[in-house]
Amino acid sequence: YQGSWKFPGGLSDPGESFIETAQREVYEETQITGECLGIVSIRHTHNYRFGQGDIYVVVKLLASTDKFAIDRNELQAATWMSMSEINCLKAECNPPKEPLNGKISIGNWKVIDRAINGNLMTNEAYASHLSSKPSIIYTAPSSPKE
Repeated sequence: YQGSWKFPGGLSDPGESFIETAQREVYEETQITGECLGIVSIRHTHNYRFGQGDIYVVVKLLASTDKFAIDRNELQAATWMSMSEINCLKAECNPPKEPLNGKISIGNWKVIDRAINGNLMTNEAYASHLSSKPSIIYTAPSSPKE
């Protein structure tokens, strides 16, 4: 998806949580730090690279600043956009039948919409009997009991 608008991201380093990975990748690519507000989505793709599956987790961060400096080895460009600007850039079909050329894939548009308008999964760390690092459980919001 080169040439399209998408989120900063990358692979987790050993021992990192989803949140730590997102915070590090956003900082490496934009110099922005952020506080985690929750997990937006999880995508699982089979046979991604080398016959292996891929799990892609989107974390919603509250940026500490609106100023950024991009790493030109990682990103071609970066900008803040309003939802109306994002809506104007949404690709017409999924999967795209042609290069995105500055558009936003329908999948990424859905994730952005959920980040702004949807409920977020929260996380809670607890002691693990398997590791010295705590385990983290990510859960959807509880629905009210009737």
